[in-house]
Amino acid sequence: MLRGEIEATEVYRGTFAGGFQSPSGTTDSFRILLVESGQLKYIVGGQSLKVGAGGLMLIPPGLWRRWEVVSESEAVLSWCIIGTPKVPVDVSMPICRQAEGVQEHATMQRLGEQFRLVPDRAARLYMEGEVKAMLARMLAPTPHPRPAGGRRQSDLAIARATQWIREHFAEDDVLSALHARVDLSEKFFARRFKALEHVTPHQYLVSVRMREARRLLRNDCALVKQVAMAVGYSDPFHFSRLYRKHWGHPPSDEAAAPSRGVQE
Repeated sequence: MLRGEIEATEVYRGTFAGGFQSPSGTTDSFRILLVESGQLKYIVGGQSLKVGAGGLMLIPPGLWRRWEVVSESEAVLSWCIIGTPKVPVDVSMPICRQAEGVQEHATMQRLGEQFRLVPDRAARLYMEGEVKAMLARMLAPTPHPRPAGGRRQSDLAIARATQWIREHFAEDDVLSALHARVDLSEKFFARRFKALEHVTPHQYLVSVRMREARRLLRNDCALVKQVAMAVGYSDPFHFSRLYRKHWGHPPSDEAAAPSRGVQE
């Protein structure tokens, strides 16, 4: 993502009253959201995330989402919409990090100042550099204290687990088979997985399956029932419910013909 051309197409800053609820919809581009003050409940990609002051989110395109201000006081938000990169991007779920001091606030402010100017090549290159630097900080591995070698080994085990899920997502009882392979207690594994990947193992598995399902529906024009089986679901109705929850619309909307798919 960071090697391709990236353009900040819009930069906004807004104040929202306590209790404000956004309309729901599907994102069509990458966006970076910074919560300057207040607290949000952000529902995206089947996840419900609480994001407080200083929270920084990278939200990939194609995900159904809505959010609301859950603090009694108003919330101040800054966000940057990024034009679709011209290279493949392997970010399918939102990434949520805590901003480092005032650095991201200052970056958003500079982006807003540049965006309001008459754009020229120099300004576009400057904004691209600022956005790429922010993305690099967000995509970098989260630093964790490592008081002993055991923590380092467990983090390597999580990395191997995510790779194994991506390779075996369509098999039966994926998570049970995974737990049998990982030399960690199930409770500790789940806690470390969530800390490193920001989702549970089950949510990660569903995300991988939904991404492959969308690819098959869009590129291969396969029947919904066939796609459900191909990504690990024997019940197409259950698959359709999960797909709607993840992407915000039924899988039949992706098919080449409206007649294809499970009737809901």
